[in-house]
Amino acid sequence: MHRLFKNSLILMVAYIVNIISVFFLTILLARYLGVADYGKYAFAKAFTALFLYIADLGLNTLLIREIAKDKTKTGKYLSNILGLKIILGIIVFSVISVLINRLGYPKETILIVYMAAAIMLMTSFSNTFRAVFMAFEKMGYEGFLMIFSQISLLGALIFCMDLKVNLLGIMGMFLLCWILCLLISIYIDAKKFVKLKFSFGFNLSKWLIKNAVPFGILGILTMICFNIDSVMLSKMIGERAVGIYNASSKLVFAVGFISQAVALSVFPFVSDKWVHNKEQAINAYKKSFKLLALLGFPIAVGITILSPHIINLFYGKQYYESIPVLRVIIWVAPFIYLTNMTGRVLSAINRQNTLIYITVVNVVVNVGLNTILIPRIGIMGAVVATVITGGISFCLQEYFITKFFCKGIDFKEILRIALAGGSMGIVIYLLQLWNWWLAVVGGIAVFFSVAYVCKLISIDDVHFLVRKSES
Repeated sequence: MHRLFKNSLILMVAYIVNIISVFFLTILLARYLGVADYGKYAFAKAFTALFLYIADLGLNTLLIREIAKDKTKTGKYLSNILGLKIILGIIVFSVISVLINRLGYPKETILIVYMAAAIMLMTSFSNTFRAVFMAFEKMGYEGFLMIFSQISLLGALIFCMDLKVNLLGIMGMFLLCWILCLLISIYIDAKKFVKLKFSFGFNLSKWLIKNAVPFGILGILTMICFNIDSVMLSKMIGERAVGIYNASSKLVFAVGFISQAVALSVFPFVSDKWVHNKEQAINAYKKSFKLLALLGFPIAVGITILSPHIINLFYGKQYYESIPVLRVIIWVAPFIYLTNMTGRVLSAINRQNTLIYITVVNVVVNVGLNTILIPRIGIMGAVVATVITGGISFCLQEYFITKFFCKGIDFKEILRIALAGGSMGIVIYLLQLWNWWLAVVGGIAVFFSVAYVCKLISIDDVHFLVRKSES
């Protein structure tokens, strides 16, 4: 638990810095480009993201799990996975090139997609080397790379804005930043963890593909779930609609940084303890799940009420159409908080095939709802589809957590969280009529006060965290 808390704290700090950088990057980019060009950028990222896990094939996740079990095989696994990913990268870039040219997009959009594809591949290779950090539970290196990557992207954007560079030039600078991150991750691996050498064994590669494919299929389906809405909006309504939708959706996924940090730290811990000490694995999951439930719901309540202030603050009046989008789509955030955790735990206990079945359902529901709702209610159709899909995903994952891992959700606890969140919402609604910053502070104070009274937060929990941070 000490190691888990320490790694969670390191990643949480990194994610906080990272999310601040992402906020500024998103805001500056959206303001500088305008709704139409920002829509092109968001479409290019969403389109290439559909192919991210084909280039990865789940090999990064498998690498973390297997090295966590036996660190003496690090070099063997890493070298073979790199060989496989070079082949996959060539295939993926070729497929993206063929598809984007056949879909009839303008030449400028096609070039932007090419750049986004190159960035996606550099990110994928960097993540492979960074997977070694996580397998060794050395989250400090991962935290450093997370911060460095976003700070460098933000610096590159500010440089481009100063020179009045167009979107294509900005994408070129982003590509250079990711190449630099890749080189740094290679250096850290070679210096601290493994002697890098190229070796490629056919039998091992065959075994890696066989065991990674479930993770890869899961990743592909997840990417479809989270990005198909932007692609469908682009074809059905236009790139401006993609810009309006993504201005809100990016904020929603950005606030998930805490859940990502906690879930990422829990994954190698549970992978190890599920084999050697199941009680510790279950205890870590329950503490983490409670933390994320305590944070996800009030975030949704607060942003729903304050969405006009948030959109105006970050994006300006040109994105006023994003306000109703944010009010609804933020309600996928509590589901994201919890499924980040439940999904990682199911993978850690070798239930990735179960996750595949769940994600197939999600894809079918999401694509089906988008197909039905976007032509009828426009952008809000994609919003409703996202929230419903998130709810279904959580319900299914929670069912299988109960079946394969431990007793599931405590509904009495959820009701107490809802009470605390509702109390917070009332305070925020009343105070924001005078000052919305005061409403944020007052709402947070009320939420944690009610949570303490309802025994959702105890003195023992606080003492536990203080002791671990001091040690």
